[in-house]
Amino acid sequence: MNMPSYKVSVVVPVYNVEKYLSRCVESLLNQTLDGVEVILVDDESPDNCPRLCDELALKHENVKVVHKKNGGLGFARNSGVEVAEGEYVAFVDSDDYVERNMMETLYGVCKSDNLDVVFSEFNADEYPGFRVVPHKERLYQNDEIENLKLDFIGAEPEYTSSIKYEPSACKGLYSLSLIKSNGIKFLSEREFITEDVLFNLEILNVSKRVKLVPFQFYHYCLNGDSLTHTYRADRWEKQCKMIAALEKFRSCFSDAVAFDYRLTRTSMAYFRMATNIELHRGQISWVQKYRSVKKMLNEPILQERLGVYPIYKLPKAWRVFASLIKKRCCLGVCALVLIKG
Repeated sequence: MNMPSYKVSVVVPVYNVEKYLSRCVESLLNQTLDGVEVILVDDESPDNCPRLCDELALKHENVKVVHKKNGGLGFARNSGVEVAEGEYVAFVDSDDYVERNMMETLYGVCKSDNLDVVFSEFNADEYPGFRVVPHKERLYQNDEIENLKLDFIGAEPEYTSSIKYEPSACKGLYSLSLIKSNGIKFLSEREFITEDVLFNLEILNVSKRVKLVPFQFYHYCLNGDSLTHTYRADRWEKQCKMIAALEKFRSCFSDAVAFDYRLTRTSMAYFRMATNIELHRGQISWVQKYRSVKKMLNEPILQERLGVYPIYKLPKAWRVFASLIKKRCCLGVCALVLIKG
């Protein structure tokens, strides 16, 4: 068996990020770990990024460039994985940057604990309003990994927040051989919102040792041009598709009831987010907003999940919200979302 050429391959999708690219790549080239490969995947960027990527590859022997037809973030990451030569692989978005010791620290944890995956935390100091509460360090082995998978699906009914663990692939270091040997790929973010959770569930299904660490090396930055921060007319449609995709993982859990409860909580959170965005849209009337929310409220995939859900276990605000959803009380849903957000 050939030894990996690098310790860590870092895949960086590049699209229309000319003003951020140098900051991102510099943070990767300055890593304290020897043996870091940087793979820049030009997703047919319309600005000067293709030329900048080629110039970086000429200057640095550990920088590799892939030019591909535009296909989106997920497919760009897949293209990077295909040519990666590292023992582990990391994913960094080109409008973000990382601390100099990120790869050395995470790689050291992986090697000392013989890990398939390690998950760290975001540093969101540059993103006002994005609150990060680091998780305690914990090792998951074999059957224990199901507990982590449940946290990726969503929160249990009585939990104060709907999110237990933010599932971004940018927070992890993954065994490259595990990804390649199991044919694990990213799906398109144009088809699924929060597609990273699907990727992570696939990885966790075949992992034996996974660890959470509280380190905040990855700087998650606010970029108003990104899909995360722009209005999408099809957001609720994509979120429903995401719920359906998550439902397919039900057979991978020994505790199907716990899985159903977690996914229902996430489904309500998706609906609340979509409703909040819709109600704050400009240039359309209140009547149009109301009709749009009512249509979302009647979505079967949402109503069916609430059928046997223990609403009484929810925190008070969510208990009221879930009851309004179940009764299809659109006016009450709108009022609560406008008041509480």
